Amino acid sequence: MTPLAVAAVWAGAGTAGAALLPSVRLRRLGALVPLAGLAALLAAAAAAEVAVPGGSPAASLSLDRTALGLLAACAVSLALLLLIAPTVDGPELRALGLVGAATVVALAAGSSIVWAMALLGGTCVLALRWIAMAPGRATFASGRVAIGGAGALVAAAPFLPVGGALTGPRPVLVAALLACGLASLLGLLPLGGWTLGALSSVASADVAAWPLLMAPAVLLSAQRVLTILPVLGLVYYEGILTVLGLSTALWHALLSVRQGTRARYGRVVLADLGLAAAAIGTGHIAQSQPALLLLVLTHLLAGPVLLQREGAGGGRFAWLLLCGLPPSPSFWGRLLVVEALTQASFWGTVAALATMSLQFMTSVRVLVEGRRRAETGDELKPGLRWAIVEAARWAAILGGVTVGLAPHGALMFVFGVH
Repeated sequence: MTPLAVAAVWAGAGTAGAALLPSVRLRRLGALVPLAGLAALLAAAAAAEVAVPGGSPAASLSLDRTALGLLAACAVSLALLLLIAPTVDGPELRALGLVGAATVVALAAGSSIVWAMALLGGTCVLALRWIAMAPGRATFASGRVAIGGAGALVAAAPFLPVGGALTGPRPVLVAALLACGLASLLGLLPLGGWTLGALSSVASADVAAWPLLMAPAVLLSAQRVLTILPVLGLVYYEGILTVLGLSTALWHALLSVRQGTRARYGRVVLADLGLAAAAIGTGHIAQSQPALLLLVLTHLLAGPVLLQREGAGGGRFAWLLLCGLPPSPSFWGRLLVVEALTQASFWGTVAALATMSLQFMTSVRVLVEGRRRAETGDELKPGLRWAIVEAARWAAILGGVTVGLAPHGALMFVFGVH
């Protein structure tokens, strides 16, 4: 199965689910949409070459083993979230399918134009869905900032690959456009206010496509851009990502200690995205790639539980995955971030260690406060629905424990990374 066929399955499953499931009162089967995408990904053969924007002909679409593993993990995470979510209306399945299709094309694209347009399309779908569900300043900001960032990638795409332009303004311009565009899609400061607004005002089933699908794909793309820029461009690209990433990580880690449940988790997500971006900015791919993959995998497993608007049962156990102490999976990802930064910047290492300390304090505060689902007064009664929710919840938590106990095995099994 080709990447284009995989994208078609994602889009078709989402559209069909949105049209059919509400009419037959089977909205709970919405988890079948990402599972259909997962089946298509498993049917796709892993290509030998890595798809790098600007590194292949325009017609080239190729999903390598790492991209396949990332998309498969995202599909499983989204299925778990839809099973746990208190409500699934139906239209969000269409947005989820279209964003999934755009993400598949973006990770498979060898053409920089196709890559940028796919990210722009996925961002537009998300922004329109969020604005329709919760019109307000926060969701309108997602339209302005996120779509503007994707537009910066489209502006940079015609200049890729930079090729022989080793000096002059072209490498600097392209690097700045790429770094700022990717930073806005990742929610890095000062371009990331839209992410917190969406996480606070939009239901979990609607907002999940960004932290559990779009953001992981953007991170992997940001790491691959390192291979197509000349030295002059890399200096600016890496510098921008490192500064924005570390400032984002420190700021959100500090504020996460003070926030409420869901807003607190949103800040922890952004702090880890900032750490991953800073690791990419060091230019040390041997450490930055496994670091970002482990951090992404951690949130793909904790996110389905912690993104719920209500204080879902098992939330305190999910927070243990993010505490940053061994054998939590977050410890290994953050440790690799520190390893990458120690080779690039002393003060960057200090900032990363301060961020990790604040994230640990956040997890400790959650555990001490003992927030429970009973606070909402909406606890499920034992039955089939309760059993499905609990099974999905504990599958995510136990998956995180497994990754923490065997991080190298998890990287090899999911992403094919040694």
